[in-house]
Amino acid sequence: MPIIPVVASALVIILVMKFTKIIKNKEVVQYLSVFITLFLVVMIQFFGGSTGGNQNLNNEELANSIISKENMINNASNLFITIKPTLKIVENYNNINGIKSLCILFLESISVYFIVCLLIAKIYIKTATSIISMGNKKSKAINAEKVFVKDKLWKTYVKKEFKILVRNPIYFMQCVLPSLLFPIIFSIPVIMSYKDSGGEAIISYTNNLGEYINSQVGFAVTLIAILIMYIFNFIALTAISRDGRDSTFIKQIPVSINKQILYKILPGIILNIVPVIYVIGFEKVLVNSFDISSMIIIFITAMLANIFNNYLMILIDLKNPKLDWTTEYAVVKQNFNMFFQFIIIAVESGIIIGVCGFLEKALSEIILITAFLCGILIIRKYINKKQIKLFCKII
Repeated sequence: MPIIPVVASALVIILVMKFTKIIKNKEVVQYLSVFITLFLVVMIQFFGGSTGGNQNLNNEELANSIISKENMINNASNLFITIKPTLKIVENYNNINGIKSLCILFLESISVYFIVCLLIAKIYIKTATSIISMGNKKSKAINAEKVFVKDKLWKTYVKKEFKILVRNPIYFMQCVLPSLLFPIIFSIPVIMSYKDSGGEAIISYTNNLGEYINSQVGFAVTLIAILIMYIFNFIALTAISRDGRDSTFIKQIPVSINKQILYKILPGIILNIVPVIYVIGFEKVLVNSFDISSMIIIFITAMLANIFNNYLMILIDLKNPKLDWTTEYAVVKQNFNMFFQFIIIAVESGIIIGVCGFLEKALSEIILITAFLCGILIIRKYINKKQIKLFCKII
């Protein structure tokens, strides 16, 4: 286990908490940590270059590779004491020297662990309790005329939903960030391939893609790629569960349940516009021959699928809400409803492949647009008819 890096990180965090007067808000710390980490990972991946990381090496080949980089290892080990014994373990995996290096690493790890524990034991509790949720704020008088502004019902409700998602770092990282991040992550291999091959692989790829981009094959592939991006949006699927026992608020305000369902899925629908535009735009950059008419049809179909899926997700959450939770992590990580989202996307992808595989492009587009539109109308009619029964599990 990487004991020394972990305890070193803990020591750095404690020192930052102790001596930094600016960051007294744990939400801000969480946001900064996530974004800095993601930025570093992406930059390392992007600028790392071709180092043969995709090669499958056995133990002997790996040991030889380590020996060839001995000078670099010696320089790095002056800063990081665990590097040399760790690599010596791999280099001497089949003899007694590997065991000796393992013992050295063990003693170093245990020593550093106890030293760091002694250093932070006296300051941790005082430091940790000084970091309060939402930071230190001085109380001030509220000007009702400025704070309470009359606005449209739907706009106020949707703003409330967005604020819950953005102000809570856990909800933001689990429900919002994946939808924004994964389109970029999925495009990194293409960019890296272009970088490593000097553009030859991408030129070959785009030439092949250009033959199908405006056909039913391109339509199906693009639409399925967008649907896969939808999997990482958990806003509608946790719309009721996020409120926990406070979800009874829905039944107490003078707003129809039908409207509240629409308002609760609007953030998810809006967020899913990002992968739709990203995928279509990315393909247009790769293939100049991508027709505007094809892009518009894909956008319309994807948005109808977006609305349809969000309605389905909130119905699943209403049928099986997770209202009893002690931590926000449980709303997503321990929510079995996530399984249904994967199943629905898989079924929709299979239907798209079947329709586009046996029918012409124009007919495929008409059938899929009509199917998603009819699905939306059927769900809305079902909600209007069963809206009281849908909320029977919220007590």
